[in-house]
Amino acid sequence: MHYPSWLKPEIFPNFHIGTFTLRWYALGYIIAFLLTYILAKRLHEKEPFLAKKEQLADILFSGMLGLIIGARAFYVLFYDFSSYMQAPWTIIIPYQNGQFGISGLSYHGGAVGAFVGVLLYVRKHRISFWRVTDLFSAVIPFGYTFGRLGNFANAELYGKATAGPLGMIFPDATPFATRLAWVRDIASQAGMEISGAYINLPRHPSQLYEALFEGVILGLVLVFIVRPRVRVPGQVFAFYLMGYGVARFFIEYLREPDSQLGYIIALGAGKDTPGVFVSWFNFSMGQLMSFSMILLGAMLYFILGALKKSD
Repeated sequence: MHYPSWLKPEIFPNFHIGTFTLRWYALGYIIAFLLTYILAKRLHEKEPFLAKKEQLADILFSGMLGLIIGARAFYVLFYDFSSYMQAPWTIIIPYQNGQFGISGLSYHGGAVGAFVGVLLYVRKHRISFWRVTDLFSAVIPFGYTFGRLGNFANAELYGKATAGPLGMIFPDATPFATRLAWVRDIASQAGMEISGAYINLPRHPSQLYEALFEGVILGLVLVFIVRPRVRVPGQVFAFYLMGYGVARFFIEYLREPDSQLGYIIALGAGKDTPGVFVSWFNFSMGQLMSFSMILLGAMLYFILGALKKSD
């Protein structure tokens, strides 16, 4: 299966103002924030707890600001620190390689930043922090879906090589050396002819896996199963942390690790071949952070439950 030839990163490929073009990735984030606000507003109307309606937008803005700062900071610190130290101004300059926009964001850092941004706002205005996090964590997955669709439109963050039916050839993916036995095996299984020193193998469309499992499915579970049954403030948020962490942890097995990092913990075979799944015992940075989310969510769930019982 080939990546759709009609899909380009730019919404209007032939229209631009200078070097500026409107991209699907940017539109995806705009839709994500708008959808999150609309859905949160609808849920809040059913169970209102804010004194002023405009506070909902203010909370979202505070979270968005924290998200952007946290996502960028985590990427710089944990994913490519040495490169940014050679040119530190690129950390904040939104204009690189002739294009506007900042490339290099960490979801986990964005989650931490949004958490801090919301916390600062609700403490200032004396609003229940846990009710706010429960409200937004139930609908954030639906917005998140569009962020991952934006990654797909950019043909980035693709997965590992596969000969399976869901494999997709991304046009600008890094090709593999055909001298490697596993590369020849996958090419043969996929029915591809080898005619040179390198070949672009089919990859898992991991962006779509994430959009489905970390986005749509997680959101539906939180809104229609978890939220109606949970009565302890903060436990919906705890379920979100665990749900996202579990989904992301396992999808990371099919997603190619960042080239500058590779596997952070490599206990199994294939530690030098991150382009294909070999072992369950090799872990990426994304998996370590996702595992931390699972632990944090589980601890939070039980602590909040215990505190509720002791009241």
